[in-house]
Amino acid sequence: MDTLEGPVMVIAGPGTGKTQILAMRVANILQKTQAKPRHILALTFTESATANLKKRLISIIGQTGYFVDTFTFHGFCNEIILTFSGKFAFARELEQLTDVEKYQILESIIDRLPLKTLTAFGDKYHYLNDIAKTIVNLKRENISLNKYTEVIQNEEQKLEKLEKINPRTNKPTGKWLEQEKLIKKNLEMRQVYEAYQIELKQRGRYDYEDMLLSVIEKLQTDEELLAIYQEKYLYVLVDEYQDTNSAQNKLVEILTSYWEEPNLFVVGDDDQSIFRFQGASLENLLYFEHKYPRLKKIVLTENYRSVQPILDAASSVISHNQTRLVNTMPGLDKTLLSQVKL
Repeated sequence: MDTLEGPVMVIAGPGTGKTQILAMRVANILQKTQAKPRHILALTFTESATANLKKRLISIIGQTGYFVDTFTFHGFCNEIILTFSGKFAFARELEQLTDVEKYQILESIIDRLPLKTLTAFGDKYHYLNDIAKTIVNLKRENISLNKYTEVIQNEEQKLEKLEKINPRTNKPTGKWLEQEKLIKKNLEMRQVYEAYQIELKQRGRYDYEDMLLSVIEKLQTDEELLAIYQEKYLYVLVDEYQDTNSAQNKLVEILTSYWEEPNLFVVGDDDQSIFRFQGASLENLLYFEHKYPRLKKIVLTENYRSVQPILDAASSVISHNQTRLVNTMPGLDKTLLSQVKL
């Protein structure tokens, strides 16, 4: 990884050595620049990925690898909160919500709200898990109550533009009924979301997603705190970038916002999205390209895991998916070539 300055996007297919690429990037930074290990931040998705990266770093650069900050997104936010606990009142005054408490709160909200679309006949808790997942997703996508209201208003505007009555049947059209149902469901979901947040506050609790959102909010409003981290981290690396949600993306954006072309290195592959649906993973990579017009793109095509017939078969299957990077970036070739010797 010879490109050290400016934004870089590495499109790395399966078996192409993503962990090795990240580790070599760090090694090159330390060898070829004046940066110290403490100036580098690497963000991953799972604790196992963090441990693997740290292990690889140590194998390449020795004990210095211990001093490179490698975190999961939530681990990094927790580190900020612990380091500057005086700036985060909720961490001192509130306790983290347990899963049992979460479902108790949601059940009590369902009991007292006059819900229709979010309950089923004979089983008012039928959609309980779906409601819990929706709240998690809303927070992960950094959608506040106010922003959720705007989303619903946009859907209402779409409804107004749809033809309501089918002239042949003199009944509401299927599209109109579907849109109306979506709006009703979102209006009820917003009620539940608001009641949930109020209940958390009253009980002195915060949930897992609130940790990241609170750090984002503090970095946006506390110039001193933001300056500390922007001065500290001169190089930022993000693994599995295709799976970052809006809140995680916002965190990275804020951390690197001081520079017009930050030293931001992301590794991802739209064909390997796990935590986000396909369209969202593609959106992440396209957003990154749009935000940094002078972006350096690198495609890894050498596969060290599978023989060529398996790679060809996998390529044939995935080629039927239209929401792929190769269909939106002219000239991009992600064809994997096996390096496995039989």
